[in-house]
Amino acid sequence: MGLGTNQLFSASHPVHPTQGRTAPDALAQALADLRQQHLALRSELDRAQAELAHLRTELSGTQADERMARHQSRHDGLTGLPNRRLFMEAMHHAMDPQTPNRTITQVMYLDIDGFKAINDQYGHQVGDAVLQTVGARLAKSVRIGDVVARLGGDEFACLVQGALSQPQLMALAHQLQQSIAAPMKLGTLTLHIQVSIGLACAPNTSMTKETLLAHADAAMYHAKRHREQVALAPDGPAPTDPAGLSATTGRG
Repeated sequence: MGLGTNQLFSASHPVHPTQGRTAPDALAQALADLRQQHLALRSELDRAQAELAHLRTELSGTQADERMARHQSRHDGLTGLPNRRLFMEAMHHAMDPQTPNRTITQVMYLDIDGFKAINDQYGHQVGDAVLQTVGARLAKSVRIGDVVARLGGDEFACLVQGALSQPQLMALAHQLQQSIAAPMKLGTLTLHIQVSIGLACAPNTSMTKETLLAHADAAMYHAKRHREQVALAPDGPAPTDPAGLSATTGRG
């Protein structure tokens, strides 16, 4: 049986799905395909941006944690003041011969009188409050540029910027003492805190920061031992004999 014309055409020329559509139909289909592709790309872009934002948040958190860790490693947790490590770094910079406009480095070493008795009588909570108050008063009383630190326990230090004369240095030490000596109200308790202060100067570049701090420490112990408010260490090696120290009672 022979095939018809239409049957022959269909057998030798398969019809494509789009064949037979009008031009507007084909254009509509193409636009629909493009929209689908655009939506898929937009979805991928949104996911990528969300992942990027998450990574940025994690990175920012890591950087903030690193900054916090660095701050905590260089500051005292109780008073918020620089700790011994940061204070020694400041001394190193001040005494570095390469530091621009370098002058004589001067240090004060402060120790609270009778602090152990305060802890024993009123407890460590009161003792901590005393340390915090002393630290705050010191930070408020020093000049701009001076560095106050808590070295540990009840010991504090101040790096004095600029070359002060001996009378000026003594006057600054007594100013700090008066600030600390103001009545300290802690709840229902009122304390009168005194400190002993040792002063030391590095007149040349040969002295190390450790030696300078040892000078001030020895002067402070001289002031405390002899019930003097302020003692000034002489130049040279850190004294082991307090007789080599000069002192002032601050009574005029």
